[in-house]
Amino acid sequence: MNVSKIQTVISVLIISIIGYLYFSLSKKITPSLYISNTYLYVSLAIAIACITVLQLAKYQYTLTSTHLLLIFILSLASMFGVKYFKHIVPRHIIWLVFVISMGVILYPMYQKTEEKGTLNGTIVTTLVLTIGLSIFATFSTCDFISWGSYLLFGLFALIVLEVCDMIFHSSVSGLNTRFKIYSCIAIVLFSGFILYDTQLLKKKSNYVTNDNVNYPLESIALFLDIANLFTNISNVN
Repeated sequence: MNVSKIQTVISVLIISIIGYLYFSLSKKITPSLYISNTYLYVSLAIAIACITVLQLAKYQYTLTSTHLLLIFILSLASMFGVKYFKHIVPRHIIWLVFVISMGVILYPMYQKTEEKGTLNGTIVTTLVLTIGLSIFATFSTCDFISWGSYLLFGLFALIVLEVCDMIFHSSVSGLNTRFKIYSCIAIVLFSGFILYDTQLLKKKSNYVTNDNVNYPLESIALFLDIANLFTNISNVN
């Protein structure tokens, strides 16, 4: 299936999800509706990011490090904007900017896996891990929410370690091996974040109301978990 056909399929999926959400958002919120709508927003974010990546690939767009840095800053700004904007239309526009920005950031990973021939394997592995961990977290009696501070500390420590490695290791010998190890650690961490965010979503569903629900914000955490899983799995493959 060529890029144009894949884009058409994803576009139909996007329209279908938006159509369903348009009618579902007017309903009185229940725990199950809240959870299903959040996952639909996550699916919508993934679909929009995929369209962005495929559009860049279609025109073989080249991104420089400066482009990626600016897009990264834009994604951070829009992520915080989703949290603090109260009006529904601006909030969704900012969320869309965030998702498209993430699509641009993921584009180099798409190129890398496409060149190595590991794209399909990376996508399947990411999907299996995401679905499996989400189901496990939903029905498990373990308290994964208590893992939050440990996961954040682990992620911070990993980022510091990677930065120090890049700064203080002048030799590139063994660099690929070390960063594959870092990616394996990141896969474990973001698997933990999926367990954490899934249970947190389930907990929030018991007290969220139509007045305080923020689906764009709720979808960001899981979307980032999945995006980071994909990125780090692509580094290992």
